[in-house]
Amino acid sequence: MKKVISLIIITFLITNFSQAMTDKQMLILQQVLNVDQGKVTKQMHTDFWNDVPNKDEVSQFMETTGLMAKITRDGMKYQMELWKSALISYQNEQVFKSDEYLKVNDTMNDLINRISKNIPDANEREQVINQMKTSMINSNNLLKSAASRTDMQSVQGPIVEISEERIKFVISNIEKSFSRIDKLLKPEWAEAQIEEINEEQPRYFICENKNNDPLYIKFHKTDKVWYDWDKQEWAKVKNLRRNKVDLDGVIPTLEAHEDKSRFENIIFKKKIFPIYISDRYYVFYQEVNDTYWFGGDVNIYARHIIMDRYNLNILDYQNQKLINLYVKFKYDDQVIEKLFKESNQDYVYQYETVEGSFKTFKGRRKLINYKCSEIKQKI
Repeated sequence: MKKVISLIIITFLITNFSQAMTDKQMLILQQVLNVDQGKVTKQMHTDFWNDVPNKDEVSQFMETTGLMAKITRDGMKYQMELWKSALISYQNEQVFKSDEYLKVNDTMNDLINRISKNIPDANEREQVINQMKTSMINSNNLLKSAASRTDMQSVQGPIVEISEERIKFVISNIEKSFSRIDKLLKPEWAEAQIEEINEEQPRYFICENKNNDPLYIKFHKTDKVWYDWDKQEWAKVKNLRRNKVDLDGVIPTLEAHEDKSRFENIIFKKKIFPIYISDRYYVFYQEVNDTYWFGGDVNIYARHIIMDRYNLNILDYQNQKLINLYVKFKYDDQVIEKLFKESNQDYVYQYETVEGSFKTFKGRRKLINYKCSEIKQKI
């Protein structure tokens, strides 16, 4: 029976601070990064960090250097470009390495070399280098196997299934895998206050910012996403497509108003749908027609409402990244964390580079950070 695919693991994450990772840590990493049944639990987090002898030192180093974020970001990009190249190799039946893959491969090799030089123990340093050499050999073998359309024999022994369907599945799950690894590698465990479950009843929040009026939020995970005007109730809809995203089954939805009375007004019965979902964040998208937002020159703008499921912060990110105008943008947890940090600065830069299909321009933006608290009763 073929072994379940695990993403090629960046094994030097802890070695720079203490010692080579233990067998238990390696097993936990494999479980977290598994694209089929990957998970991260509080117990797994505790077990992983119990094997780090100098947790406080590691924690301080990661926070001050930003190394954890860089490794997670670069590791995810490396995996994404590797598997994209594998897909093209499979389709063309010859080994293909994209320019982006070659670039991020050099970045990872440089990072490995710099980190390994700081490991004082020669045996541990050699172990880390050998682990990374094995990963690079597996990467090359993956591309060769994809080109020949045969299953891959990894250096460690397990057989990796190779098919176009399987490669596409891995690509679609890489981001989720690295979102879990990011959660594991934070020294302090963070528990989501909004879970990935179907909540029968909606939840209501009041979100406050000292310089702005409150924002009233209704969050609901539901399969009833369309308002039936005749029956005046929410109804199920099959094959729903919004913002160029196919939505089916139970999905997170949002209603956001500056005036809480609008929750009771039938005119405003409209849900906002997600364009990005991770273990920590939801990003909801809507287009708003407001002549005065751009001083009357452009009267439609995009509103990306970002919800942090751990601390219930809301970032109201208003910009000119309109999906219907084919503006290019992509979310991941690192992009969102950067936006939250920018929103907390004394001065928030009001312009950003927007890449369109035909031209790149300086677009206006607003970043408003809200702290939300739940209201138990219905608004």
